Amino acid sequence: MQTPAPTPAKVAVEQVPTPPAPPASPALAGQLPSISVLQEQVIAYAQQLAGLRAQRTIIQRQISRSSDGATRAALELRKVPLDAQIA
Repeated sequence: MQTPAPTPAKVAVEQVPTPPAPPASPALAGQLPSISVLQEQVIAYAQQLAGLRAQRTIIQRQISRSSDGATRAALELRKVPLDAQIA
């Protein structure tokens, strides 16, 4: 008689929203995008970076003001993906 293999426990993981996709480039394969397209991409990335930095600043302030260890740990976990996206 076969016994079923144990299944691993599922751990709840807080989902972090993924950053928006970069603007689609109209350039075809083998062609370079125009300066205006590149400028639009730079503006979009700069706005995204500013938003990520603002979120990180808010979380860092909350970490600094928190006295509860569990709350601090949860905030640190929220900050890690922001740091990775900013890097």
